[in-house]
Amino acid sequence: MPRAGGSGTIPPSAREAGRWVPSFPARTPLADGVALACDSHPKDRAVGNPPLASTLSDRRQRQILAVLLAAFAVLAAASLVSYQRPIPGEPLWWTPNWCGPAGAGLAHGLVFVFGRSAAFGVPLLASLWAWNRLRARAWAPLATSSALGVLLVFEVCTLFGLGGLDRWSWSGGWGLAASMALHSSLGDVGSWVVAGAVLFVTALVASEMGFHWISRLVHGMVFQPARGLAGGISGAWGGWQERRAESARLAAKQKSREGGRARKGAKAAASALAVDEAAEAIPEPAPPVVQRPVIETAAAPPAPVIKQAAKPRPRSLEPERPVGPAPTEALPPLSLLELPQQPEDVVTAAD
Repeated sequence: MPRAGGSGTIPPSAREAGRWVPSFPARTPLADGVALACDSHPKDRAVGNPPLASTLSDRRQRQILAVLLAAFAVLAAASLVSYQRPIPGEPLWWTPNWCGPAGAGLAHGLVFVFGRSAAFGVPLLASLWAWNRLRARAWAPLATSSALGVLLVFEVCTLFGLGGLDRWSWSGGWGLAASMALHSSLGDVGSWVVAGAVLFVTALVASEMGFHWISRLVHGMVFQPARGLAGGISGAWGGWQERRAESARLAAKQKSREGGRARKGAKAAASALAVDEAAEAIPEPAPPVVQRPVIETAAAPPAPVIKQAAKPRPRSLEPERPVGPAPTEALPPLSLLELPQQPEDVVTAAD
């Protein structure tokens, strides 16, 4: 029984004719381009060389993209680490940088837009995408996580701008512009309320869509300290209530003791007063009269009484002033007081 026609088989008509005609399998539409290339080179077809591919495979494309993203991540990180803010008036390419003028320009653009703290998220995001493409992972979850991460960083930079932090280090151009827009439309308080609420809502959404560490971070940084603070406040309040109740109980006990002592003192005072009144009501007995024996003794002679002579009153050197009104009449002459001179009374020196 003859075999079915295939590669390297001899058809019946050719066998009968005495010559061999090689037969090939049917061509598919996918291999038409390769077959045309092989038909134009009979030498390659006879030797058996593999056909040339017209396009790159998906695996090679992913690998090339991963290498490019990784190289960009390393370049951006090195540029940001060695970035120096240019002096006003000098060209940008004069600034020293590890990656030369191109690295200085790249770092300056990233810092100008995102701020230096948030600019490091660009090489981080590029490295994550490089790893994703290298491992042939699904790109949709990483795209969602990247969008949420960028939104979170943008809202944090907006809060930095509202707080008045440095633009080049923290808020960047996008945070400063958003903070100015919020401040001009909502004022000081309203801008903080809206920005904080939006950040909190975004964090809640991100915690359910890949950023599971946010829930643990918020729980560790907010809820646990708040719970500890609430527990401390409740404990302090309970302790204060207990101390207050204990002090009230001790005060009531002390008051009852003092009342008992006062009542006892009042009773003792009343009893002492009653005893005193009863003692005053009882007449005191008269003291006994002790009779001493009378001893008779001889009468002693009376002692002589010496009377002191009355001391003469010292005469005053001043003449006594007459009492009464001063006389108005003229006094008689003093010659009237002289005695008449008698002859016999005259004693001469001869006598």
